[in-house]
Amino acid sequence: MIEAGLSPNLYTFTSSILGHTRKHDKDAASLVLKEMVDHTCGGRYEDLIFGFCEIGNMEIANKLLDQMLKEEETPSDYLFIVDAVLTEV
Repeated sequence: MIEAGLSPNLYTFTSSILGHTRKHDKDAASLVLKEMVDHTCGGRYEDLIFGFCEIGNMEIANKLLDQMLKEEETPSDYLFIVDAVLTEV
């Protein structure tokens, strides 16, 4: 998309990442995530965190949570519960 001269937005990146995570393709999802960060598209962290949790990539999910908190975005109560449960595992 970028190579074609189009400028993806937050929703385009998020949809692409979630599609890759649902196919359990963490390498492709990570690549799109890196592109998203390079293009300074923030937000919608919770969807991404849940997507990476679904495929078992807790390292990236935790990094996203850390970034979310650095940007002073407030996670939902559900995300805090998921984080607490996964931290105890």
